[in-house]
Amino acid sequence: LTVDAVTEQHSDTVEAGRVISQDPVGGTRVDQGVSVTLVVSKGPEQVSVPNVVGMPRAQAEAELAAAGLTLGIVDEQYSDEIEAGHVVHQNPSAEALVDRGAGVALVVSKGPQPMTVPNVVGMRQAEAESAITRARLIVGAVTEEYSTSVEAGNVIRQKPLGGTRVPEGSAVDLWVSKGPPEPVNVPNVIGSTRTEAEAAIIAAGLTVGTVTEQFSDTVPAGQVISQQPQGG
Repeated sequence: LTVDAVTEQHSDTVEAGRVISQDPVGGTRVDQGVSVTLVVSKGPEQVSVPNVVGMPRAQAEAELAAAGLTLGIVDEQYSDEIEAGHVVHQNPSAEALVDRGAGVALVVSKGPQPMTVPNVVGMRQAEAESAITRARLIVGAVTEEYSTSVEAGNVIRQKPLGGTRVPEGSAVDLWVSKGPPEPVNVPNVIGSTRTEAEAAIIAAGLTVGTVTEQFSDTVPAGQVISQQPQGG
């Protein structure tokens, strides 16, 4: 017999260089000198891997399927540059030639890595700010207020609270102690009417405490008989 035309075609099942089919088929009785046509495997078809980095995962999967590829292992990792749910990395890389149907592994972004807010309550302001920046966060608004329990210059409270998980670069607000309020003179309001007394106390930067009433033969009704602390 003689060999007639030999054609090649891709095959996912027959190794490259081996015969996929023949015509006439084996076992057929033919005249001497008849030609046999062969189809020889070129191996699996090669396709180019599309670039899916930066795409949402669903879109990336659709692009791979359209290119005749399958989704491989999918991992997740934090990323400051790639939005959560979008592809950070692919393997094989874009434009690589692979067998049709091969799997492409993806790494998908979980967004920026959350940071743990340090507990800085009770720290000196400078120390607290240092701890915040070391945690890859920023110092937000700093408010000063009087405190009778926290030493001046120390942090009274913070927001968010220590231990909270927040995105990198988030602001942490601080309230810093100015120490106890400056002492003021208590006004002498004995003999004043209640309205006058309360106005004088508030004007001095104080608050009106408990007000009680009692009978008096010497002080007209509605006027202050005594006060605590005393005037001065």
